[in-house]
Amino acid sequence: MAGDAGESDLSIQQRFNPEGMCFGCGPANPAGLHLRSFSAGEVVVAEVVIPSRYQNGYGIANGGVVTMLLDCHTGAVLVDELHGYDWADHPPFLTYHLDVSLNRPTPLETPLRIEGRLAERRSTELVVAAEIIGPDGKATATIRAGWRPVLRRL
Repeated sequence: MAGDAGESDLSIQQRFNPEGMCFGCGPANPAGLHLRSFSAGEVVVAEVVIPSRYQNGYGIANGGVVTMLLDCHTGAVLVDELHGYDWADHPPFLTYHLDVSLNRPTPLETPLRIEGRLAERRSTELVVAAEIIGPDGKATATIRAGWRPVLRRL
């Protein structure tokens, strides 16, 4: 339980936005997937199991659910990258663009690893790259996501 965990046991999502209601990563959403991302040096990692109820009708994960998890994870990379950013006095960041490749079927009811890292820092956005890695060690899906602050330059 989050209340019983030490600071190091809390995910980026739990530390940054414990009342978050995002379906993919919001700790407070009772129906959500509760993605939990953790800093691991130069990379941010998460483990996730996609329940079978989020299939595409053919026994694999729905592409929209896969995309949502990747988008959520890139947000965690952003928060980790901007450690110390004054979130209270500045507008939040929003996803500006997503470039997703669904490389192979993403399995359901199977532990998957998500890895993400900052790919590029521009004056108006941060670009984050991430991938879902299946049990065979191969990427099932990849993303490059651009994040921009609302009404503010970096």
